[in-house]
Amino acid sequence: MQHDIAVIGSGMGGSLIAALQAKEKNVLLLEKEPHLGGCASTFKRGKYHYNAGATTFAGYEEGTPLKRIFDSIGAKPLLLESSPAIRVLQGDRVIDRVRDFEDFMDVINTNFPHPNNDVFWRLVYDLDVAFWESKNPTFLRYSLKGKIDTLGSLFKMQKTFGRYLYQNAQKVIYRYFPNISEEYLDFIDAQLLITLQAKSSEVSFISAAIGLAYPFHKLYYPVGGMGALFEDITAGIEDLKKEEQVVGIKHHHDSVFEIETEKGVYESKIVILNATIFDSHKLFEEGKIQRHYHKFQQKGKGAFVVYMKVKNRETFLHHYQVILDRLIPDAVSKSFFVSFSDSSDVKMSQDGYSVTLSTHTELVEWIGLEKKHYKEKKKKLESFLLQAFLVYFSSIKKEDIIQSFSATPKTFNRYILRSNAGGIALTPMNFLRYPSTDTPVKNLYNIGDTIFPGQGWPGVAMGVDILQRRLSGEC
Repeated sequence: MQHDIAVIGSGMGGSLIAALQAKEKNVLLLEKEPHLGGCASTFKRGKYHYNAGATTFAGYEEGTPLKRIFDSIGAKPLLLESSPAIRVLQGDRVIDRVRDFEDFMDVINTNFPHPNNDVFWRLVYDLDVAFWESKNPTFLRYSLKGKIDTLGSLFKMQKTFGRYLYQNAQKVIYRYFPNISEEYLDFIDAQLLITLQAKSSEVSFISAAIGLAYPFHKLYYPVGGMGALFEDITAGIEDLKKEEQVVGIKHHHDSVFEIETEKGVYESKIVILNATIFDSHKLFEEGKIQRHYHKFQQKGKGAFVVYMKVKNRETFLHHYQVILDRLIPDAVSKSFFVSFSDSSDVKMSQDGYSVTLSTHTELVEWIGLEKKHYKEKKKKLESFLLQAFLVYFSSIKKEDIIQSFSATPKTFNRYILRSNAGGIALTPMNFLRYPSTDTPVKNLYNIGDTIFPGQGWPGVAMGVDILQRRLSGEC
């Protein structure tokens, strides 16, 4: 049987585009693991469940691409709003990222008093509003109509955002705060690492504004874990195959793709890869396709995650961020992100909270290490994060932790075939070379956070919206 579309990988982008296309076309969705979602999946260790990586669900508001997609496929996730979105713990400071702008300004002025606070954060807020109000942004490179639409979209963005589209974020921050304290800059950079996987020195100000404004939107906790979202999204896909890894794809001259898995061979007119842009070349032998993917060199940061089952009667927020006064050993950040399962979640909070601690690390720090050194390095970082966690959450005792283990970029590469956390941050230097969802090969596409300059659910959904319009001939 020949499929209209084959989607390889069930991450955010793969599941969303597969569900949209399955409304009218014969879609095959292939997933290597027994659970859906990739780095946003939920897995089981022993009898307990944990979120693999991503723990926040945002962008689910009227008028957003993500909400339109969910409504279009009839998915109605069971959600609890996280309020405040994130509580930041930095030394003696408690900084709640609340949605209301004026309330947030009270928090900021209490913790980091400065006469320019209001004008800076108002700019961040207004740029974010303008970005999400922009209609049908396009980012395509390999069709004439796509290029024309992309140039038109870029012109509109230039008109709306002006110099902020290209200016380095840290330079703008220094302009508003010429004598900014190290602690204030650490706070800003820690927020950006959550949303953009990058610091202010590495991104344009428009990217930074969208990242810093993330908690001004509603953040949700998905009941049953992040994986429950994917069960809702893919409910209408009849041909969904789990635990079936793709080992190779051949592109025939009649534009039919032959997809070989460990269990069989499939044919499809269109292939959409939810693999990272850096790893997609591994699936092909054809020179033209390999040359296309080899243009994109893997960069960015990886994630180190500690998973815990914690017995404790205290009530916790869904999300915290802890900012230390020095770099975390073997990491590239002073901060780590903490997520607690909701106490009412029967699945995730069985016998206690499901807790994750995550921070950023360099990919090269883990790849190629000898087994002994790898284990020592992994244990060292895990122990450091656990100790710091127990300091900031003093009501939790070491004996309350009934299960703990960790994952490195190498672990993620083993299970979800990607070692980087998120995509490459968009900068003035890489804007014209940034990978897009289309390719030079007819009917071959990519989707996900490494092919469109957007992160998390809102950014990936925007990329899905672009691909959906491309497949329907709108752009």
